[in-house]
Order: sequence, then C-alpha cells, then structure tokens
Amino acid sequence: MKKELEVITMTGHYKSTSEFIKDVVRTILAARKDLWVSIAVELYMGGYSLGEGCRDCRCKLWG
Repeated sequence: MKKELEVITMTGHYKSTSEFIKDVVRTILAARKDLWVSIAVELYMGGYSLGEGCRDCRCKLWG
C-alpha cells in the first residue's frame, strides 16, 4: 500500500497524496452512513455539540 501512495500523483488523477486520501475517506463515508453517525457521536462525546459533529461529518440524523 505504501508504494501505491507514493506514486498516486504520478497518475495525474491527484495533485497530492493528501488529496487522494481525502477522496478515499469521503468515498468510504458516502457508502457507510453508519460510520458517519458513529464519528458524529464520537465527536459529540469529545466535546462537540451534536450539530457540530453532524455538520463536520456531513451526516444527517433527523429526517
């Protein structure tokens, strides 16, 4: 996996490894709404308001 990350920018699809990793995380979270909710709850337990946790995780707990 390390080698793949080292060459990702050479493909021309991403300007940086960081940009690629952000896209990967967004893709996983889009597919796993349960994970988004879990992250929002953990943020809440860590001191965020529930609204902040949901906003920052882009999840929607109501409706």
